[in-house]
Amino acid sequence: MGVELNVRWKLTPLDYGLVLLQALAVESKAPTDVAHESHQHSNQSPGGPEGSGARPGSQHVDTALKILRNSKIPTVTSEKPSGILGNTLHYFREAFRVLFLNGPPSDNAERQKIHPNVAKAVDELKIAAQKDQNPDAMFLLAELNFYGNYTHPRDFKQAFQWYQSLASATGNSTAQYMVGFMYATGIGGGVERDQAKALLYHTFAAEGGNTRSEMTLAYRNHAGIGMPRNCDHATYYYKKVADKAIQYFRSGPPGGHSMIRESYRWADEEGGVYGEGASVSSSGPNVMRDAAHSSSEASLEDVLEYLDLMSRKGELKATFSLGKMHYEGSRGLPRNLRKAMKYFKQITKRYWNKDGSVNPNHPLGIEKLASKAAGHIGLMYLRGEGVEQNFATALTWFRRGVTNGDSLCQHQMGLMYLHGYGVQQDAFRAASFFKSASEQDFPAAETRLGALFLDQGDVPTATRYFELAARWGWMEAFYYLAELSNNGIGRERHCGMAASYYKMVAERAEVIHSSFDEANTAYENGDKERALVAAMMAAEQGYEHAQSNVAFLLDEQRSLMSFDRILPGAKKPRPSLLRNAALALIYWTRSAKQTNIDSLVKMGDYYLGGIGIAADAEKASSCYHSAAEVHYSAQAYWNLGWMHENGIAVEQDFHMAKRYYDLALETSTEAYLPVKLSLLKLRLRSYWNRITNGKINSIQDEEVVKRRFNIGGSSRPLRPLFNLYESRFSEYPQTLIRCNHFKKRRRVESAASALSKPFKSPLRRPPQVSETKHEALSKEEKNVAPRPSLKHNNADINDARTLPVISSSPSSAHALAYTIPTSPSSLESRKRKAQINHLTASKKPVFSDPVILDLQKQERALQSRLAILRSELDTAQQALQLESSSKDADLQSLITKWKSVSQSAAEEVFSGAQERVARMGGIKAWRERMKNNNAQWEQEEMETWYGSAEAEGADVDEDELEARKAEMLRGRKKSHNEERENKEVEDEEFTMDFMLKTLNIDLKVIGYDKAHQIWIKE
Repeated sequence: MGVELNVRWKLTPLDYGLVLLQALAVESKAPTDVAHESHQHSNQSPGGPEGSGARPGSQHVDTALKILRNSKIPTVTSEKPSGILGNTLHYFREAFRVLFLNGPPSDNAERQKIHPNVAKAVDELKIAAQKDQNPDAMFLLAELNFYGNYTHPRDFKQAFQWYQSLASATGNSTAQYMVGFMYATGIGGGVERDQAKALLYHTFAAEGGNTRSEMTLAYRNHAGIGMPRNCDHATYYYKKVADKAIQYFRSGPPGGHSMIRESYRWADEEGGVYGEGASVSSSGPNVMRDAAHSSSEASLEDVLEYLDLMSRKGELKATFSLGKMHYEGSRGLPRNLRKAMKYFKQITKRYWNKDGSVNPNHPLGIEKLASKAAGHIGLMYLRGEGVEQNFATALTWFRRGVTNGDSLCQHQMGLMYLHGYGVQQDAFRAASFFKSASEQDFPAAETRLGALFLDQGDVPTATRYFELAARWGWMEAFYYLAELSNNGIGRERHCGMAASYYKMVAERAEVIHSSFDEANTAYENGDKERALVAAMMAAEQGYEHAQSNVAFLLDEQRSLMSFDRILPGAKKPRPSLLRNAALALIYWTRSAKQTNIDSLVKMGDYYLGGIGIAADAEKASSCYHSAAEVHYSAQAYWNLGWMHENGIAVEQDFHMAKRYYDLALETSTEAYLPVKLSLLKLRLRSYWNRITNGKINSIQDEEVVKRRFNIGGSSRPLRPLFNLYESRFSEYPQTLIRCNHFKKRRRVESAASALSKPFKSPLRRPPQVSETKHEALSKEEKNVAPRPSLKHNNADINDARTLPVISSSPSSAHALAYTIPTSPSSLESRKRKAQINHLTASKKPVFSDPVILDLQKQERALQSRLAILRSELDTAQQALQLESSSKDADLQSLITKWKSVSQSAAEEVFSGAQERVARMGGIKAWRERMKNNNAQWEQEEMETWYGSAEAEGADVDEDELEARKAEMLRGRKKSHNEERENKEVEDEEFTMDFMLKTLNIDLKVIGYDKAHQIWIKE
């Protein structure tokens, strides 16, 4: 849904100046960019798309590139040892350095020597850049100095000069982005930090279409970095990136590109910022999650080995898990589509024969698993992943999975019919398949169905489906919600919500603008300087994981009991690029603002110790309080206890210190040892303070009130309260159970409100009722006697459900509304009866006089009898009017038309119902499902009536209560007898007469011949 942003911006004089400068920058920009906007600086040539043959100095550039290619020097060198011999030599050199070489530390960049061939290439590039102003040469020199490729030493000052020269000469957006990045971070001392100039250059680059600068500007406006917060500007830039993300997603194979996420926190690999058990990410409720991520390579190998062993033993669930892991891929496990196909087909061969028939000797319970495997095989054929794209084969596999109700197959079938992949395009069937998949909470189908409703103008229903899909993090659902919020469709415009949704979409498209892949590769190879540079680029774009990664690399306060403090000579010198405590505090702060609890505690540590900033114990205490009281951090509680114990920023108080230590232990059981040691020391200090008459508040002995309970209740017998409890409160547990049951039901029904309604195709318009019909209906309502009130239970209540009937032709403009009386065993009738019974329990004053009770009973009986007589009298009057009327021919014509329209409507309903029953697994599966639903509603109806009649004080005496219970039990027994009779004549096929009988429609009235299975035409 392409909706343009329509926001009025209020521009200040400074803004007008910026816009003018932006226009000049765009006009001065060369016709084509020198560097591709994806900013590739690895093994590929950084030259522009039109080449360098037509520019002055191109010969020198070609010579330099030829030298670099022929030298076969790796672009990036790994500092991580590999193999047994490599690790042995690495540790031998480290031991030799610690024992014998204690000279002053030096940076790797200072020790690095440039390769002779690289020096020749650099000389050629300098000639082309300085004499001929060749933009390709400028860009290559800037990249070599910034990234240190091909053994070239890093020189951020030289890199800044070349980037700035290129940006000024050509208006290249990539160069402008790099200049803005260096001004924003001051990385490596290449230039002093200047947020105003950073904003200016990022604005130029964003106007030139640079996606990274658009992300950076969006985050800065969203968080208020270097400028006041501006929601409209943040929404504008986030929308530009989100539009590109959705365009990239939809440009892929059917179903969209796979959006692989590379962002994760490096600190979590080591148990968190504070180590295993002390960090929030590895303690408390995050223990199991952290265990799955820590030492991912080793644990992944163990998981694969275990699953392979179980698969060889015939465990099909393990086989499916292996196939899915190889199909989706993960960190440390690249995608292997051939292996995935092999594992999926191992499962399907056990259930289906080669001709597609079901194997009669298949293992029990394999139906669902085989359908899931068939869905993945069909998906691979549909998308052409690992095999040649084949829509017919994909359709065959999807149809197999649909027979067992697999949601993936249902969604993909809907996608094929929606876009016409190998089948005739049919939006109606597509909507039906999407609805079936949505009933199983499949997010992609919910998004597609929401989009169909949105196209038809049903914004509330579409929004509900988008919100259901957004619970699973589905990117397209977030995009639709962002568009609705931004443009005020179906609701008032909400800028903050729109910006948040756009941000989620933009950050999920890591492949088009982020540098996580490069950062992770460098970190795993041990090149922390390169990892820092790449992570800082992602951090400037607003990624919280990248911000915490940058701060983690720059952090020097890892542990107070590290090996370096015990043996100072063993400490390896940190490169100068990684020694910037002030920058670390900045990124800890930005990460904490995005709800990273460990980063918030780290902020407190920096303020407390004066690291990168002047010491401020009060700010440290504020950080600890926020982390402890809002996010329940055990480390923060312990820090607050230590501050109260030593009187830092607060009054020294041993008793308060003990409370905070106790809270730390309550928050995380992993803090048992440090808390117990701290309490031991605290008690010794408190004891010394007490015996020396110190002024510090010592630990007070808190009185523990021990309550005495007997086995059966909260009060003991032979006490005054016991009898009162027995008389008044004995029914409380049952009442609470009933209330909780009702609340649970309400929550479930509320959450599934969009799915529980009868399916209304988003491609069909509701029937239009003419004004004359409305007038006729209103006249009939006036003539008919009033229905008896719901409070009279003995009155006959005839409910009818009105269904829209639409002609089989999509272009038909006529529709007829007809009523179908529902059976008492139907789902809707049960809901209404439950509501009626609930309303029946009206609260009235209860009289104990038997005479008054008898009179009330007689009054109710007479009122019920009067209502019945009025209804019969009205029916007789209408019959007399019809009998005396001379318009029998018109009435017969109307009946004929009604039968014709009803028959065509029944045919249309039958085709859709037959297909849905087949997708549910056949008539037997449908009967079983309806039987379970009926049993569940009968039980809930009984419980609802008992609760409303007994718990709410209804005006019902014991005799009437017993009579109603007996009546409900008789009705329940009657329905069971009807089911038993129906079982004897059960059909194996879903026929027209079966559907009409289920809807409680008389075959004679509608005109259907059951024996010949044909319609009776008049």
